[in-house]
Amino acid sequence: MAHQDPAVDLAAANVANFSSFLALQAGLAGSEVRHDGAVTWVANPDPMFWFNMVSRVRLAPGDVRSFAGEVRATHERLGTDVMLWLSPLDTPDDLAARLEAEGFRPIGVTPAMAIELGELVSPAVPDEVKIERVGDAETLRRYVGALATAYGMTADAIAIWGRFCQHAGLEPGGAVHNFLGSLHGEPVCGATVYLGDDGVAGIYGVGTAPSARRRGIGAMVTAAALAEARRRGYRYGILQSSAMAANLYRAMGFRDTFEYRTCGWFPARPSD
Repeated sequence: MAHQDPAVDLAAANVANFSSFLALQAGLAGSEVRHDGAVTWVANPDPMFWFNMVSRVRLAPGDVRSFAGEVRATHERLGTDVMLWLSPLDTPDDLAARLEAEGFRPIGVTPAMAIELGELVSPAVPDEVKIERVGDAETLRRYVGALATAYGMTADAIAIWGRFCQHAGLEPGGAVHNFLGSLHGEPVCGATVYLGDDGVAGIYGVGTAPSARRRGIGAMVTAAALAEARRRGYRYGILQSSAMAANLYRAMGFRDTFEYRTCGWFPARPSD
């Protein structure tokens, strides 16, 4: 179905797509999810960062302290770090400073980027590279293995990411589509596209094994995921980039819309 959206606020779309994608963890074994008018917050006893995040914070100034205390208590109970992604749309305006006063540590900034899919610059795919959509258990196993190598995942993190992919759905008509890139038959790269209800497609979890980097395979797999979104009538794509990958995305046609400020709470451990 085509999506007509003559005036998309791409900053708001980035935040909305990101938070909605996080909220897909609702119902995943072990995950605690809050997704309401005040915040999107996912927490999990597995230490993989993706399952312990906060985004889209809309609080009154007087509510920040109690919210910060709730976050600290939850992640101390679970024993997991949590990363907060703060956008210029979050409230109150001095949210980052208030959280820092509550003991949350600044981490850095992350570019939020967007593209009109008609402007996508897709790299050529050489014969030695194969890109495929993940639609069955065997391809999922290979895809998760590629991301495990790319991100240095633990065995537990590999298992929970596989469960999340199955939970989010592998069906061709679903909202989440994972793509695998292989080099000479070896799985080396993965990317996910989330087709939001508002006609905006979000790119997540792009990772390439160290042995296959600097060949453009991440761009090829990302382009394949965005091509799927365009084929389904989506007009815009968004993502949150690492500093290392930002120029790659700009070369594909992405433009910067704002920067997320990230901060975290890190429960004390015996080694601290």
